[in-house]
Amino acid sequence: MIAVQLQSRSLALIPSLIRMRHNPPYRVGCRARVYSRTPPSSDDVAQLQAITCESSEDIESVGSYLSEIVDDIDVLLLRGDLGAGKTTLTRGLIRSKFNDPEMMVTSPSYLLDNCYQYGEHLFIHHMDLYRLPAGCDMGILNIPHVFSTSLSIIEWPDRLSPELIPESYLGLTISIDSASQQRSIQLEPRGKKWEERAPQLNQLIKSIISRNNTA
Repeated sequence: MIAVQLQSRSLALIPSLIRMRHNPPYRVGCRARVYSRTPPSSDDVAQLQAITCESSEDIESVGSYLSEIVDDIDVLLLRGDLGAGKTTLTRGLIRSKFNDPEMMVTSPSYLLDNCYQYGEHLFIHHMDLYRLPAGCDMGILNIPHVFSTSLSIIEWPDRLSPELIPESYLGLTISIDSASQQRSIQLEPRGKKWEERAPQLNQLIKSIISRNNTA
């Protein structure tokens, strides 16, 4: 573990830890399937259905499905209240990337950044910015470099200053139904890179809905 300190505008120092897990290189053959990429239509981008999840297992499976679409360099911005399931979704994605359904994937709430190496030069950065004040100096996290070189999954992205938000990213908003406690996950592709993948996202959503209807 590497101990670091983070200066912010409103706090003198915020102690944190960045943890890196090294695993054997991820084998491409472990991927379940990769959807073909076709030019998107405006309907593909505008009409992405929300995904309803009745359990934490359902939320995790959404992350597993997403692992088939994300590239080695991509940014996912996860929004939702405390306990909505942001880390659960991330766990499904990371476990799928490592082909390890029992892999421990925990919230980086106190560490700020959990970094997983799944290939010789392939990294997943899972960040939780909840404990940081909005707009604080995040230079120690080296976010521009992380976004440009790895698969980055960011919880509480509203803490980022506007200049750190990338041009292209996949937004995921998890809402909680107060009566049923079901989760609704809305996918929001932003920028050309993700808008071009709108057909894949639509196909992913249809696959999940089809699975839920036959379960």
